[in-house]
Parts: sequence; structure tokens; C-alpha cells
Amino acid sequence: MVISFRSVRPACMAIDRSLDHGSTWHTYQYFGFNCQSCFGMPESFGPIPLSQRPPGKIIPATCTSDYSDIAPATGGEIVFTPLDALQQKEKRNPYAQSVQQLLQVTNLRIRFTRIHTLGDVFPFDPDVKPIPRAWLKYYYAV
Repeated sequence: MVISFRSVRPACMAIDRSLDHGSTWHTYQYFGFNCQSCFGMPESFGPIPLSQRPPGKIIPATCTSDYSDIAPATGGEIVFTPLDALQQKEKRNPYAQSVQQLLQVTNLRIRFTRIHTLGDVFPFDPDVKPIPRAWLKYYYAV
């Protein structure tokens, strides 16, 4: 999946999936300019080794800083491939349980959790009236 932005890409976001038509959600992947400050977890530099995964459970989501820079201001993309969570040898068999587990989905959800700012004070307070002019420049166009 490629998400194309016509605005700045988010500083922090997550891609979630549901296996039961939206009743419960599991995070596929976290994206953050700083994984620790965005999601309280270290950045991952590849798939979680088989020996560190809980058996029979959904493969835990990892966090990457890829695609989370403030540049470009427009035309940036976020590329997500669920099978990147697997080690190369696991990808060889499309019928393997780990492959099937990653590809099962009934719904996808994209959560934008933090926007890049240019020094303006956030979080946005909806009770502040009128809306400060500086805050109007922050939006997502996907």
C-alpha cells in the first residue's frame, strides 16, 4: 500500500487492521520521526526474529522512522508492505501460517497521531476562539 500526501507527512502515525469488521483493532505498523516519543517504543530495523515472537499470536507491530521526515512539504509517500514483518525465509511459502496471518484483514484504519509543526504551540485546543491563524496551515491531504 502506498499512501500519497499532498501535504506534509505526519510526524507520527499508525496503520491498524481489524479481523472482525472493526470490533477490535491491531496495529500493523507504527511510523514516527522518533519512535520513543511517538509511541514509547524503540525503532526497529527489520523483522522481529522468530525466536522472539509469541507463538500463535498476531505478529507484534514495530516502529520505523522511515517516511516520517517533515520533507517533502508535498508529494511525500508512505509505503507499507505487511510482509516486511516477516523474515525472508518465511515469505517463500504463501500458505504458511505467518504469511496468512499478516494478510487477513476486514478493515484498515490509518491513525494520524502527531503532525509536524514549524514551532507553533500544540496540541490544538478546540475551545480557543477564534482559531489562531497559525494553526490553519496544518492539515493532511492524502
